Amino acid sequence: MRLTQSADNTFTLFSERYREHYHSMREGALRETLEKHIRPAFTYAALGEKIRVLDICFGLGYNSLCAIANFGGKIEIISPEIDRDLIAYLPNLPYPEALEPYRQIIKQISENGRFKDDRVSLEVVLDDATRLVQTQIGEFDVIFQDPFSIRANEELWSERFFADLYRLLKPSGVLTTYSASHIVRARMKNVGFLIYAHPFAADSGLRKGTIASKNALDLPPL
Repeated sequence: MRLTQSADNTFTLFSERYREHYHSMREGALRETLEKHIRPAFTYAALGEKIRVLDICFGLGYNSLCAIANFGGKIEIISPEIDRDLIAYLPNLPYPEALEPYRQIIKQISENGRFKDDRVSLEVVLDDATRLVQTQIGEFDVIFQDPFSIRANEELWSERFFADLYRLLKPSGVLTTYSASHIVRARMKNVGFLIYAHPFAADSGLRKGTIASKNALDLPPL
């Protein structure tokens, strides 16, 4: 792992195993998280006072921590992560100032894989994401589809994997991903997802991502 500073001055890591950074260097680690995942998810999912989130994969924890920071109700997050060494390293990572209040969560995750208080339940499952989604029951309000690219991690972009995510998503929920690949979108469509281009990309200057749902959203469909 190699620590690198991204375009918005927040830090990410480079994975030697997958030969990719965990976040977009050009768009910025925190900015990518907020604009590609948090903002669209919390805008278009029908959220109650308590929500369940599936975060594929935990990585540096930006998606999960930003979800906790931006949702005021009770939140349960389940996230697979295959890299044990990464999880052990996370307390050493220089997190953005906005996420520093949640450093105790990272510390507990690194020690035992879990954090729980009156509002937040977060579990990082040290296992392959394909196995985790096959065994999950119940439905999720939000799914962050955020593994390495299809080139590096194709099994997490397969139709079989998307079929499991479709099963796990609530009818009122949304799935977000940074990918705008035609192959990825076709596979999502093939298992039943309705898909939409990222509605905020032009305003934020980011590359287009994708939002997916079971029921129609107030967006132009693709």
